[in-house]
Amino acid sequence: MDLALSLATFMPLLGKGQSSIPVHVFSAAARVNEVDRQSEFRAYNFSRYEEPYANRLTRLQEFGNTVRMNMQVELTKKMLSDSNKIGAPLDFIEEKLSATTTQQDSAMAAERYLSVLTKLLETARGEITREPEVILLTGGMSRAPYVQDVIQSVFPGIAVTKGDPSLGVVTGLAVAANRLRPQRR
Repeated sequence: MDLALSLATFMPLLGKGQSSIPVHVFSAAARVNEVDRQSEFRAYNFSRYEEPYANRLTRLQEFGNTVRMNMQVELTKKMLSDSNKIGAPLDFIEEKLSATTTQQDSAMAAERYLSVLTKLLETARGEITREPEVILLTGGMSRAPYVQDVIQSVFPGIAVTKGDPSLGVVTGLAVAANRLRPQRR
């Protein structure tokens, strides 16, 4: 989801779809958890490309800036759960540069994720023997209104409770690990 949002609303400010810079460069820059892709991006020479994009991408290549941008993308995604429009400052790339993202942009970026989620929920619904009394939402994506909408569309009329987005998954894993741990006698 973060990758799709970055490519859709942040990378156009750096030239994606606006310049002759190859698209794979933007994908490499946005994949902060892939060391090989980050190395590929950091080694790229932008001097032959048009401004302001060449300068912006060169600044993005500076140590830590792809991670800073990714953090802005993630923060934007979270803030869009409560706001219709967010402006994310990118001053570390260029003074007064800001990426504006709307809930609609976020929902469009999430289409693939939502398609997979819908199929998983429909599969689960087909396999359960009785209606759930409540659905507990946890994890960072549980804040997104479009995720809640998908859950309501597959499980209409079922109460939805929102857990702590950050701790719910960790707590569930701890409970599951405790159940799997051999009992001492």
